[in-house]
Amino acid sequence: MDPHPQHLIGDCLIHIFTFLPEEDLLRASGVCQDWHGAAETPWLWRRLCLQRWTFCDLTAFRSERVDHSWKKYYLRRSHLEMKMTKGRTGGYTCRSLRGHAGKVVGVTYLQESSAQLPHLWNVSATVCSAGSDGTVRTWNTQSVGNGLGSLWTLAGTGLTRASSLVVGDSAIDILLVSPDKSLMVVGSSDGGAATVICTQSLTSPSEDGDPLRVSTPIRGSGAAAFIPTQPARLAVMDNEHTLNKTLYVFDLSIKKSKFKSEIQVQQVESFPVSLEVSPHRMILKASDSNRLVLVVDQELLVFSLKGDLLARFKDHTMRITSVHVDSFRVVTASEDLSLRVMTWSKDGDCGTTLESRYHLLGGSHTMSRALTHVSCDYSSIVAVAEGKSGNDVLKVYSFTS
Repeated sequence: MDPHPQHLIGDCLIHIFTFLPEEDLLRASGVCQDWHGAAETPWLWRRLCLQRWTFCDLTAFRSERVDHSWKKYYLRRSHLEMKMTKGRTGGYTCRSLRGHAGKVVGVTYLQESSAQLPHLWNVSATVCSAGSDGTVRTWNTQSVGNGLGSLWTLAGTGLTRASSLVVGDSAIDILLVSPDKSLMVVGSSDGGAATVICTQSLTSPSEDGDPLRVSTPIRGSGAAAFIPTQPARLAVMDNEHTLNKTLYVFDLSIKKSKFKSEIQVQQVESFPVSLEVSPHRMILKASDSNRLVLVVDQELLVFSLKGDLLARFKDHTMRITSVHVDSFRVVTASEDLSLRVMTWSKDGDCGTTLESRYHLLGGSHTMSRALTHVSCDYSSIVAVAEGKSGNDVLKVYSFTS
């Protein structure tokens, strides 16, 4: 009788290999046939995937044309994230998309690869841009050929107004929808308190009453953002004209009774924020349930929801115009015609920290004035360069594994 059955040796090796990181596991697989078989065990690579990313898109393995595995998923995604973290030449491509006759007033992804559901074997994405020329254009970030046109162009005035509501005398520059889609926040960074509106009362207005709404209990809102991991938790920075400001956090909800409904605004947190200079404009974003990103002119600050200042960056030489925040990275666009890429990393003692990584150039000052917008999916970045000719250009940076 064999004192060392083969299956016992394999089980022991698999157990030992659970203590190895990716690099050592790859080295162990080349030692001999037994070690290679144990190191190729799908459970080991599944464990590494879920330890690093918590959730993985299993639909990536269901392609009939390609034989995918947990190991291939891990290696491909980690290699892609390495490229996106380092930003070295050759790790990405940059393309210009032209077509708008005038300014681009907004850009977003219609079909995207998110950090929660990344598309590792099909990295193309569809981007939508709206222009002052009255058109909405959609672009495939990978296959527009020479970049001189869009996939589709929509123009005209075929929309039907569902409802309208006057919320103040100042121009609206705060327009947010809660993650659960039940509430909308509208306001002006130069005006009074922001207004919270029930979205259902806007889309299906009643004949005998105004849309359900209520004002936030602070005098003015300089910037605001919803916490993406909560149904309707709102962070608001006041717009007092001093260097000492206050950031408030509210839980919003709709209370329904037999005869009426009302919007409730309950404060759950507040903390002071001291600024070094009086800001021209503030931008507020949230990455998860415990981190807020505040942009003040050239500076970017990271706060915990309890008010602790976690990080402070001043990487741009001119004012930051736009910022994208997700669970993987923070990208800022600036009047200095550059993007700054920062990534979140886990620190055993400090939790999750933000690290500044690299710049991406957005063009020449002879052709463009500034980068005005930025948006990202998991494997690409799209920015808008304000053209001196009057025609804005989209800049697409695509990372491939």
